[in-house]
Amino acid sequence: MLAAARVCAYTIPYEAWMGTFVGDKKIGWMSMNIDKTEIDGAAGYKISSVVSNRLTVLGSELTQLVNTDVYTDSKYRPIKETFSMSSGGKTTSVTATFYKDRIEYEVSAGTGNSKKSIPIPAGADLIADPMFTTSEKFPGIGQECSLRYFNPLTLSLEDLTIKVHKRERITINGKGYDTLAFDNITPIGSMSVWRSDSGDLVRIKGMMGITMEKMSREEAIALGSEGQATDFAVLTSAKSNRPIENPRRIKTMKAVLQGIDDPKMQISDHRQKVTALKDKPGSVSFIVDAVRFDESKSGRVPIKAK
Repeated sequence: MLAAARVCAYTIPYEAWMGTFVGDKKIGWMSMNIDKTEIDGAAGYKISSVVSNRLTVLGSELTQLVNTDVYTDSKYRPIKETFSMSSGGKTTSVTATFYKDRIEYEVSAGTGNSKKSIPIPAGADLIADPMFTTSEKFPGIGQECSLRYFNPLTLSLEDLTIKVHKRERITINGKGYDTLAFDNITPIGSMSVWRSDSGDLVRIKGMMGITMEKMSREEAIALGSEGQATDFAVLTSAKSNRPIENPRRIKTMKAVLQGIDDPKMQISDHRQKVTALKDKPGSVSFIVDAVRFDESKSGRVPIKAK
C-alpha cells in the first residue's frame, strides 16, 4: 500500500518560505528548514519551523511567534523536540525527548515547570511534524496511511492520516506548479496540502480559512498595514445569509453551517445542540439557546465567576 520512499523527497539542505492569509488578507509568514545533523554521534536531521502572525483580535493587536525544532534519526523518526509559543507577552515552552516506549516532556509556562511522560504504543510509526510529512513512508494516489505525532499544544500523541488525492497543476502569483494534492487529517482538523516533486510546499489550506502559499523570503516577511485591516474574529466568523435584526434580543437561534466534516468539531453542550445533517454531508445544524443574564453587568470585562 505504501510507496518505498516518500513521493516528494526533500533536497537537503531545504528551506521554504510561505505567506499566511485569511481570505485575501496577509496576516503573517512561516519558514521551514531541514538540514543534516548529528544526534549523539549518529547521523540525522534537524527540522526547524517558525510561524509569525500579527492579528487584530476583538479590537486588540496580537502578535504570535511559534518556534519548533525537531531532531530526528536518518529515517525522520523524532528523537528530541523543542517548542515555544509567545503571544501577549507570555511564552510557553515544551521540551520533549522520545524513547522507544515513551515520550518524556517538560513544560515551562512562566509560573513554573512540570514534567510528565506519555507512552508510545508498540509498533507506532511516529512522524516529526504533521504539516510537512517528513516520513520515509508515503501512500500512492488514491491511498492513505496512518502515522502518529507529538502535539506540544495538547501534550499528547495524536493520530495523523495522510490521504493522497491526485496530481494537480496549480498557479500562485502567475507561476504554475505541478503538485501532489493530499490531506493531513488530525484530531483537531484537516489540512489540504499541495507539494511539488522536489518537496516544495506550494500551498496549505488549514482551519478557519487560513491559507499558506509559497513565496520568497522577502515577500513572506513583508507585512504592512494589510494584516491589521480586518479583525480576526470577523475574518473567521460564519457569514449569515440574511440580516439578523436586534441580535442582542435573540433568545434562540437555529443555523446550518457548511464545511464541518470532522465529528470532533460538532460540539454539543448545555447551551447548544449540534446535529449532523445526513442528507447534506458536511452540513451541521446548530440550535443555540441564550442563557438568562443580568444586562447591567454584561459589559464588565473581564468576566469572573462568582
